[in-house]
Amino acid sequence: MFGLPGLFRFIGLSLFATSLATPQGPAPATPPTFRSQSDLALIDFAVTQHGKYVSNIGKDDIEVREDGQRQEAAFFETRHSLQTLPTDVILAFDCSRQMRDAGFLNPQTIQAKLLGEGDGMRIAVYGFSDQAYRLTGTRDVGELNRAAGLLMQTPARPLPLLYKSI
Repeated sequence: MFGLPGLFRFIGLSLFATSLATPQGPAPATPPTFRSQSDLALIDFAVTQHGKYVSNIGKDDIEVREDGQRQEAAFFETRHSLQTLPTDVILAFDCSRQMRDAGFLNPQTIQAKLLGEGDGMRIAVYGFSDQAYRLTGTRDVGELNRAAGLLMQTPARPLPLLYKSI
């Protein structure tokens, strides 16, 4: 019925039509992409006058230039300002039965000494067992002591379910 060339043409067209009619699988998933950009540059310098360091300079006392063009300083930090930058410390305590039985959960862990390390430090306390309990960041010693006491009142479950509690 078909000659040899016609048969090949028929088979080729049949395969082509079949491939068009066959549903295509989902497109391969592209891996997620994370992009980040920063236009800040860290410029570390020291100012001396007559061989002694000058410490009472501020943002308005310096000028930064790039290719002859003045650039605005986005952030200016001195040795003295380092102590006033805010610091948040988060303490997470596993309140499960294993930690208590081993003596690892001790309310004396949080002491006022932590607050003496920096004027800008705040401490947040989290306790978890099968639920999460938290005290938001504070510098109040009384609040921290209260949080330490509440850690011992957190229900002691056999296994910590950190993922579930959060």
